[in-house]
Amino acid sequence: MRLLIVFVVIYFGFFNAYAQLSKTHYIPPITTESTSANSRAGEQYLHISSPVTTTFNIEVSLSGVKQSFTLSNNNPLEIYL
Repeated sequence: MRLLIVFVVIYFGFFNAYAQLSKTHYIPPITTESTSANSRAGEQYLHISSPVTTTFNIEVSLSGVKQSFTLSNNNPLEIYL
């Protein structure tokens, strides 16, 4: 019984370990799949969605330029990069 309690505490402890601790998210640089030196990145999009049903504002900074967007569950966001 004691081993079961320890297992349950450890098991549910890992769920909290993967929680988002910040409201700021950083997206890695865009890359291409080609090994050619002259290759360019194709069309890239940033898709943002939320389970929240009420509308709220977010701010996205692309190359130092900040843009404001409205987001909700019924209104996901797709930004062309």
